Amino acid sequence: MEKTIFTGQRACDEALQTFFKASYFTGKQSLSYSKFPALYKLLMSVNAPISVNMYQDEKACSDLITCIFEVLKKNTL
Repeated sequence: MEKTIFTGQRACDEALQTFFKASYFTGKQSLSYSKFPALYKLLMSVNAPISVNMYQDEKACSDLITCIFEVLKKNTL
């Protein structure tokens, strides 16, 4: 049971990390948020560890980029 829980947690962590990296890439490259769903579909097509139901729209990408910006701003000022 414990092994199953840890395996699920690891999969969730990997999926969030993939989403984080994709959102960061979108912001760093100054891509339009409307490009994010296409990037998401690409990640799905190459079997990247990302959830089918997780954060697949430009609003989610925008929200995460805003959070990343706030953390970076806080740590640099």
